Amino acid sequence: PLPVLLRVLPNSDFRSEELLAVELGYRVLPNDRVAFDVAGFYNIYNDLRSSHSIEDSLTLVFLPAPHLLIRHTFDNTSDGTTYGLEVAMDWNAARWAHGRASYSFLHMNIRDVKRGDTALQDVNGDSPQHQLYVSSSMNLPRNLELYTAIRYVSKLSRGGVAGYLTGDARFGWKPTGSLEL
Repeated sequence: PLPVLLRVLPNSDFRSEELLAVELGYRVLPNDRVAFDVAGFYNIYNDLRSSHSIEDSLTLVFLPAPHLLIRHTFDNTSDGTTYGLEVAMDWNAARWAHGRASYSFLHMNIRDVKRGDTALQDVNGDSPQHQLYVSSSMNLPRNLELYTAIRYVSKLSRGGVAGYLTGDARFGWKPTGSLEL
């Protein structure tokens, strides 16, 4: 029934976030038409930015007009890890045809070490854990082009977003070097 004013207060103890990242990858070119890539990573995060309402911050204020005041601040109480893997393949089937496929996996474990997992539990569900992508492109006669792609993204636990599948197709024509339809 009352308006709410959110006041963000400065924090002189706020520090830069820290990241230790380790990556390892390998590329194989068995011939001039095919390339395989695999890459893995492990990240350690310290002093991540967190935000929270200050304890006992909900106050009823009467001037200049009645409203509720909530005091909020930022600090560095979060840390965590992420790890994942990506596998990709490129295929030049012919001078005029190219294909690509990739898969990625991501696992996140970010937590607020002072206040428990309450605020950051959702962060772990902000990114999909699995993604799959397949595309093809062809340069056809008479300056025509055809591109198709299919992408799968797994569900997000935050917000109840279900996994989904998308498809794209593009048919293009270049009647001149500076015009494309």
